[in-house]
Amino acid sequence: MSYSTHLDVALSRYCRRSGDPLGEPTRLLAQFTHALRAEILAADGQAYAGELTVLRGLVATLTAVAQHGDLSDVQKLLRDHTRTDAEVRQGGAVPPLTVYRAEHPDSGVTLGHYGTREAARKHCETVLRREVGDEVFLGWVPDDGSELAAEELCIGHDFECSGYIVVPLEVPSEYDAEADE
Repeated sequence: MSYSTHLDVALSRYCRRSGDPLGEPTRLLAQFTHALRAEILAADGQAYAGELTVLRGLVATLTAVAQHGDLSDVQKLLRDHTRTDAEVRQGGAVPPLTVYRAEHPDSGVTLGHYGTREAARKHCETVLRREVGDEVFLGWVPDDGSELAAEELCIGHDFECSGYIVVPLEVPSEYDAEADE
């Protein structure tokens, strides 16, 4: 089952909830998803490589609606991701994918690779909580201010480093022979 089919199923289940105040925005997103998929399939008979990027944008949009219920945010997110999607299709180049590795490098343990920073953080936090308990304050400290900075999980208000880190890894979408040299 494709990503868009999974999203369609989730959206239809969400829309069917009785008394759901976000039903109309969700139905609009479902229509957008169906239209986008139909356009893609009509153009080349199959899903293109940028579809996952668009679906991530739709998930972000659904999250914004669920948290805020503000349609202006939804409309802005839809415009932004539609523009990004169009640029991807026109240029033919697919942007690199970022995955997040949860690890404890001092012990040589890789906990896992995740599609979101939050999932990788949660894995590190869960393992550390088993060691230190639930009452201890945990916080994330980035290596630097960049979007792709590694983060270390720290303990307590004095931010003692735990050794658990989340490292963003950019995975190229295409082979670059010149970069290999």
